[in-house]
Amino acid sequence: MTAIAHVIGRAKPAAFWIYLGLITAAELLIAYVSPMAGLLICLTLVAALVIHAALAAQPEERTMALGLLLAPLVRLVALGMPLGRWPVLAAYPAVAIPTLIATILVCRASGLTAARLGLTSGRPLEQLGIAASGPALGLASYWLLRPQPLLGQQATWQQLALAALLLALSTGAVEELMFRGVIQSSAAPLLDRWAVPFVAVLFAAMHLGHRSPAMAVLMLVVGLLFGLAAQRTGSILGVVLAHGIANVLALLALPALSRAPSSAAWTWLLWLAGLGALGAVAAGVAIFRRQATTSQAPEALIEREQGA
Repeated sequence: MTAIAHVIGRAKPAAFWIYLGLITAAELLIAYVSPMAGLLICLTLVAALVIHAALAAQPEERTMALGLLLAPLVRLVALGMPLGRWPVLAAYPAVAIPTLIATILVCRASGLTAARLGLTSGRPLEQLGIAASGPALGLASYWLLRPQPLLGQQATWQQLALAALLLALSTGAVEELMFRGVIQSSAAPLLDRWAVPFVAVLFAAMHLGHRSPAMAVLMLVVGLLFGLAAQRTGSILGVVLAHGIANVLALLALPALSRAPSSAAWTWLLWLAGLGALGAVAAGVAIFRRQATTSQAPEALIEREQGA
C-alpha cells in the first residue's frame, strides 16, 4: 500500500506538467496555426481541471487545479470577446475584469488568504528594489516588440494618465495576482521547489501570442525572477509595480516617444533603467543574503549550544 501511495503521489505533480504542456500547445496553435484548434484545447482543459478539482482527494491538489484553471479560462475570455472592434486600449480592462472576478472566485473556493497570495507589504525597501527593475524590462520589451502607439498624437496628459493607470492595473496588478499570487502559491505545496519554474514556463507560454521567440525567452526569465522575488519576500507588491511600470513604458510611453523622438528624454530613460536595474540587483542580493542567513541560523544556534 505504501508503494502504491508513493506512485500516486508522484503521479499527481506529473498530471499538472501535462496540463502545462497542453496549455503551451494551445498557445502555439493560437499564435501560429489555428486559433480554433487552440480554443478547443482550452475548452477541454477547463473541463478537465474542473473535474480534477472536484475529484481531488487532497486539498492541495484541488487548490492547484483551480488555480491553473485560470490560464485557459483567460485565453477563452480573450478569444471570445470581439476585441478587434474595440479600441486597443479597451482590450486590456475588458480581459482583466473577468479575469479578476474569476481569480477572486478561485481564491474564495480554495480558501487562499491575503498573506498566502502575497498581498502584504513585505520589506518596503526590497519591494521598491524589485519595482525598480520595471524600466529596464519595459525597454527590453519595447525593443523586442516595437508596438504601435495606443493613443493618437493629440492625446492629452489626462488621457495618458488614465491609459497608464488602466495598463498598470489590467496587466501589472491582475496578471501578477493570477500568476505569482494564486497559481504559484497553489503550486508550492504540491511542486515544492519546482513551483517557480512551473509558473515561469506558464507565464512565458501565455505570451506566445506576440509571435516572438525572443519575447517568450524574456518572459521566461522574468517569470523566474519575479517568482523567486515573490517566494522569498512573501509579497507580490514589488513584482506588481515592476510589471505595471514595464508595460506602461513598453506599450504606452515608448511608442509615443518614438513617434516624437527626443534625445534628452531617451537619455533620461536609459539612465533611469540603468539605475533601476542596479537597484533591483542590490535588492536581489539583500533578499538572497537574508534568506541564507535565516536558513543557517538554526544550525549556528545548535553549534553554539553544543559548544556551551
